[in-house]
Amino acid sequence: MEQPIDGSAAYRRTRVLYVVEATLCALIDILVAGAYIAKVAASIGISDGTIGIILSLSNLGAVFYLFALLLANKRPIRVWAIVFHTVNQLCFACVWLIPVVPLSFAAKTVLFITFLFCGFALNAVIESPKTAWYMSMVDDRKRGVFTAAKAAVSIACSMAFGFSAGRLIDHYEAVGDLRRAFIVCGVALFSLTVLHTLTLLLSQERPPEPVAGPSGSGLSLKRLFSNRAFLRVLALVSFCRIATSVAAPFYSTYKIGELGFSMTFVALMDIMYALVYVGGAFLLGKYADRTSFAHLWRLSCFFGIACHAIYAFIVPANARMLYFGYEFCWAMYGAGNHSCLINLVYDSVEHEDRTGAYAISVAVGGLLGFGVTVLFSRLVTHIQQSGNVLFGIHAYAQQFLSVAAAAMYAILLLWSAFALRTKKQEKTEQPL
Repeated sequence: MEQPIDGSAAYRRTRVLYVVEATLCALIDILVAGAYIAKVAASIGISDGTIGIILSLSNLGAVFYLFALLLANKRPIRVWAIVFHTVNQLCFACVWLIPVVPLSFAAKTVLFITFLFCGFALNAVIESPKTAWYMSMVDDRKRGVFTAAKAAVSIACSMAFGFSAGRLIDHYEAVGDLRRAFIVCGVALFSLTVLHTLTLLLSQERPPEPVAGPSGSGLSLKRLFSNRAFLRVLALVSFCRIATSVAAPFYSTYKIGELGFSMTFVALMDIMYALVYVGGAFLLGKYADRTSFAHLWRLSCFFGIACHAIYAFIVPANARMLYFGYEFCWAMYGAGNHSCLINLVYDSVEHEDRTGAYAISVAVGGLLGFGVTVLFSRLVTHIQQSGNVLFGIHAYAQQFLSVAAAAMYAILLLWSAFALRTKKQEKTEQPL
């Protein structure tokens, strides 16, 4: 029987600190992803093709979530979180300082890849047990609203931080002093690491719940893979990652390439996405708490179908008009899906198995998503080399992929009608 959530000031403070911790992680993630990390790589002299491979390989860091099983029963998990996160974030900070160090191109390239990969890998190892620790402080009846609030604060702060970092880099690049921008960003990451470590130190950890019988990662895996409810959720979450990885990774080049969007318009779309996401996260979180995360999952699938169906019709002539509709549906999908991915997994297993269940779901989904993106990248190349024609139909590659993604979300919606029970806070089924 699970312990009640303690209402003491220390436990309430920890829930607040969890929001702060997640926000700090989001700020750090901004500077080690997308255009920001590509800027560092380009300054070193790494080619565009190699940069793309490096950014794609970072998705394989999800495999290291499986190592979280080794930490599932380690206590206090806070100590492990401090060690792993401090090292992983220091690796990220060092990435920004590599361009200003007087080393050869080969040495800089090796250090860049090593620090970046180690940062992603160490973060993946500790993320699942850390999440299980913090989520154990949240009342199960309020998880929907809490995760929505956490996501809303993170994305709002990330929007402001990302805009400021971009302006900073643009300013120093305009005056011909990009090295100073790298130093400032590196120092900023060191400072965020210190703040993040403080939040972990100040957070409270619940006493471990007694587990009947022997425990261990081997027994946890046996329970998980004999749990019908978890296996159904794992299959759904993995297929969802596949559907997301079919088209979305190729939209960025479409926006600034074929559609000809300016960076100002792209920034405007990002702000719209953030605003809709924040509002949608609260509404959908309350909806999940009133009904179930199974209901929210199905609603999210509707938004997934809608956004990709809209994208299938986006061409340069109507792009600015239709993109608003796409961003709205994509933001609503993201708000609902973010909450569902973790909470459906948590609802399908017992408390002692949550770390392993979350780690497996992320690792399997990450591997499948990466493989699908690599596979469909060949299709994109084929369509583009064929003059944007496939099966005799003339359209952009991203339009074909959008149709495929919308169809996958439709399958996911129908599948979830049979695979997910709508009973709120579904209990674990009897083992096979």
